Amino acid sequence: MTTAALESKHLLWPEWRVSPRVKAFVTTREGGREHRAFYGGAPGADGLNLGLSTGDDPEAVAENHCRVLAITGLPEAAWLSQIHSA
Repeated sequence: MTTAALESKHLLWPEWRVSPRVKAFVTTREGGREHRAFYGGAPGADGLNLGLSTGDDPEAVAENHCRVLAITGLPEAAWLSQIHSA
């Protein structure tokens, strides 16, 4: 399986005035390892799923976490739990 590389264009960094110790970013869906969750398993459509609540492969999610940390240069992150509901 070939997976897309995570690139800086796959992260959005807010411009805000907070302590320089605080870093925040939002990822897009691209540049990850998981195929099924975001794109219905389309060949070559790599989803950057960072959550374990959707039934994704835990190894793929762990690799996506590593990819994000590597590109940000951060040693660790506090991963948020996002809920999509009306």
